[in-house]
This record gives sequence, C-alpha cells and structure tokens, in this order.
Amino acid sequence: MMAQVQYQTLSDSQLLASLAVEALIDEVNLTPKPALVDRRGSGAHDDLTLELMEHSAKSLGPMFEAM
Repeated sequence: MMAQVQYQTLSDSQLLASLAVEALIDEVNLTPKPALVDRRGSGAHDDLTLELMEHSAKSLGPMFEAM
C-alpha cells in the first residue's frame, strides 16, 4: 500500500485513480482463488499471468484519473 504521505500531494482524481489501481493489484494477488489468476498461477486462464494482470491494472490508472 502507498504511504499516506504520498496521498496528500495528489489531486482528488489522482487519489481515486491510485486507490482503484491499488485495489485491482491487491485483488489479483489475493490467494487462493481456485481457477482464477493468483499468486499460485494462472488457474484456468492460459492467456493470463499475475504479471500481465498487474500491468493491466497499472495501465488503467490514467483512464481512472480522466473519469
């Protein structure tokens, strides 16, 4: 989790975007999740990895901020 000090320098939209991305990363790292991507593996998803899911979550940050 980001340090609270970092949050104090963000605008409201930046803060919400950061929290949304952080929540997505926390969720994908939650283990165990049978048949889903987690820290143990890709489950039933041959086309997904933990690294790809984390990268995808981070790529959504600018769109969350824009919304």
